[in-house]
Amino acid sequence: MFNLPVEIISQFSFHLLADAPLGPPHALIPIALTCRFWKDIVTSKPFLAKLCRFKFDVGPINRRSFHPRDRDLADELIRCCRLIQEIRRADVAETESVVDDTLCAAYILMLNNDGKNYAQLEHAGLDAYVDKFVRTRLWEGREDNQGWPLDNMNNSLALWLMWMTLTKGFFIYKFIRLVD
Repeated sequence: MFNLPVEIISQFSFHLLADAPLGPPHALIPIALTCRFWKDIVTSKPFLAKLCRFKFDVGPINRRSFHPRDRDLADELIRCCRLIQEIRRADVAETESVVDDTLCAAYILMLNNDGKNYAQLEHAGLDAYVDKFVRTRLWEGREDNQGWPLDNMNNSLALWLMWMTLTKGFFIYKFIRLVD
């Protein structure tokens, strides 16, 4: 097993993970548990950076004349996977700081979207998360603001995310429900 070159193990592992492009790389765990040698390969910064480039958009970052190192992309992959897990939990009643971080990170991913980020967020259930936030928390504190939602970061981010993820089908669905 240890006679295999690192490149072969790396390529094998990457192709195994590439079979499921959406969501966190769950197949990474069994590979890492195989042995310490394999764990070192699949948790290395260059491998995680390659995985980040595959799963998320890094083009917008490069267009800003910033070329992230492997360490930066490995950290970004971990942050994005935690974000996906938080969105899937869909707990908008969580503490304010967790919701702040979730909405802010999702908004930044949407700003840096070339297609992959939106696909990841859509797969994670961002639309349901934002809808749940808007239905349960948008109107908190309206009594003190003449009946209007408070002008705060979370409300703004939630409405921007809702706007950024609207589709034509959503409008048709809402229109049909209004007519019926």
